Amino acid sequence: MLKALFVDDEPYVLEALRDMLRPFRHRWSLSFATSGAEALDLLDRANIDMVITDMRMPQMDGAQLLTELRLRHPHVMRAVLTGQSDVRSAERLLPVAQQMILKPCDRGRLEDVLARAERIRALLPEEKVRACVGRIERLPPAPRIYASLVAAIEMGDASAKDIADIIASEPA
Repeated sequence: MLKALFVDDEPYVLEALRDMLRPFRHRWSLSFATSGAEALDLLDRANIDMVITDMRMPQMDGAQLLTELRLRHPHVMRAVLTGQSDVRSAERLLPVAQQMILKPCDRGRLEDVLARAERIRALLPEEKVRACVGRIERLPPAPRIYASLVAAIEMGDASAKDIADIIASEPA
């Protein structure tokens, strides 16, 4: 069962999230914390798979929490649920947040996020592997061949020979 922790300094927001996600209480284990410090304390004591935090909080904001989380618990998936979409906030979150969810957010969007996390957890059942993935700060750009393959497949009329020719053009 996926275990997710929501962090927000506004108790009413956490209560709304709890109510919104109540239909899924048998599918996922959901916890709630009102500060970054409370979240880190809970993470030190409990096995959590994913943290979804607000960006703007006093004492420790979402970026600081995710930075600390990446260092102390790199196996935990990290997301931010925020109304902030400015460049400065995004730059702070880029190295530490694996996902950015913009407010307002409906139940369907949160269900998608949690279901995707559940699938990732199933694909990577070993904590050590998830920790290695969690330490990655950025992915290298996709190779040119990938773009060519995607374009050919999306055209819908590429033959197996066309695909083979694209792959054969890659020296590696």
